[in-house]
Amino acid sequence: MYRNKSGNKPAFWPWLALALAGVALTVSLGNWQTRRAAAKEQLQRHIAQAMQAQPLAFDGHVDPGATLEWRRVSLRGQYLRERTVYLDNRIQNVSGQGVVGFYVLTPFQLEDGVTQIIVNRGWIARDAHRIGAVPPHDNPTGVLTVEGVLHKEIGQTLQLAAASSASGPIRASFSVDAYQRETGMTLSPWIVYQLDRAQEARSDGLVRDWQLPALGVEKHRAYALQWYAMACAIALGTVVWLWKRFNRGNEA
Repeated sequence: MYRNKSGNKPAFWPWLALALAGVALTVSLGNWQTRRAAAKEQLQRHIAQAMQAQPLAFDGHVDPGATLEWRRVSLRGQYLRERTVYLDNRIQNVSGQGVVGFYVLTPFQLEDGVTQIIVNRGWIARDAHRIGAVPPHDNPTGVLTVEGVLHKEIGQTLQLAAASSASGPIRASFSVDAYQRETGMTLSPWIVYQLDRAQEARSDGLVRDWQLPALGVEKHRAYALQWYAMACAIALGTVVWLWKRFNRGNEA
């Protein structure tokens, strides 16, 4: 049996244990990134299927815990125009440039006469010369049908304009729960991102170019490959090191 010069047990055991731990750790990290990629792929498939499905007639009596994120829905009722909120500091890509504007959020009264749901009707550019002013746009009246996609919340952004606040028509942030407490309305927990119906033109001056989330599946795969490559490098290096030590021991 090969021993070190002092006659003790082989000195390479701690190093071998460290190398094996390194292999186990890097493989584990690679597996973790692989699982994350698989989860993101599953979410991508869910979004694609939900977006391609026929619109669900939404009546407000849907279990809030149901898997409805990204589900296309159809609403029947009318807008409560006087309750419109303008969510400030929203960036939209216009001709290759990021332009600051508002999301136009309007409660929609469903035909049941009881439930309201917030509809993100679209984006409109801010007037650079009148920061605290709302740009003109059309407000549809009467009973109508609106199609859109369900979301649980609207992402928050950094407050940049002094005209924005947590209340009033122009706001820096928006929460369904807070707005419900403020107004006393019976709001659905969902938010509908309105889509342009095929038979309708964009006549209200609002942009509805909603972006799908960048899930980064390829990024997770690349990270997983890096971790697996590192595990292979550690394993190969350990084998070469053991082979050299074994040969030196035989020569001694």
